[in-house]
Amino acid sequence: MLAGFSIKALAEESGLGYVAIRNRLDRAIELYRKLYRNEETKRTILERLEQGEISPREAAEAIERI
Repeated sequence: MLAGFSIKALAEESGLGYVAIRNRLDRAIELYRKLYRNEETKRTILERLEQGEISPREAAEAIERI
């Protein structure tokens, strides 16, 4: 971020190569996407609980499986 999201600048500042920086960014992006999907899933489970569609136990079990 300090390099203005320039992979080339990040590589120069860190001493790592372009490919290494790109791979790390790709992994970080995928982790963020996974976390976002998990939060969406949790929100859906809690909405179903609130609406009485599932029991608290079912909600807890579903959240643990995420």
